[in-house]
Amino acid sequence: MNVPVDVEGHLRVDPPVSKAGDGIALQTEMDLVIGLTACSAYSSNGGTFKPIYYRIN
Repeated sequence: MNVPVDVEGHLRVDPPVSKAGDGIALQTEMDLVIGLTACSAYSSNGGTFKPIYYRIN
C-alpha cells in the first residue's frame, strides 16, 4: 500500500511503490500477535487482488 498523509491529515490511496517479489523482514524483541490482511482498496494494488504470502520463523 501507498497511503500518503498530507499536513492537514487527509489520506490518499495511491498505487504501490513496491514491485513483485519485494519483501520485508522484521525481528521482534518480545512476544507479539500479528494481524495480516490484503487491502481491498481498489487503487492500493492497481485494481488487482492477489494472494499474499508470509513466513514466520
